Amino acid sequence: MDLHHKICFFLIKSILFYVLLDTIKKFMCVKRIFSMKLEPQLQAGRLTVKILDHITGVREVNEIKQVIDSYSNIQNVELNIVDAFVMPSALIGYLVKLNGKDQKTIYITANKDLKKLLVDLNLDKVFILG
Repeated sequence: MDLHHKICFFLIKSILFYVLLDTIKKFMCVKRIFSMKLEPQLQAGRLTVKILDHITGVREVNEIKQVIDSYSNIQNVELNIVDAFVMPSALIGYLVKLNGKDQKTIYITANKDLKKLLVDLNLDKVFILG
């Protein structure tokens, strides 16, 4: 095999590798987008939204906002965040707005890592952490 063929072979392998890598990344993103699960429940005047998996981006935040907004007459909202250890700033801002402007009481049940983050951000003074 001469040098020209070796270079062509290397370039083809490289292109195939990057195409495969890009396809895997896209598949993982699609899987991640559709893996977050929300379970809203209404009991005794409190909306509880159980959030399974991580809250990673705008799409997940918008899904959570849509669920909460669909129960606009409820004054008590609890987020039961099962797996996430971070919370996007867009969701924090939305919850602060609900608490301040809309006078809703926000309860957040989360794992110790997320709870520590919320305390470090002084959000334990805004939300009721459980």
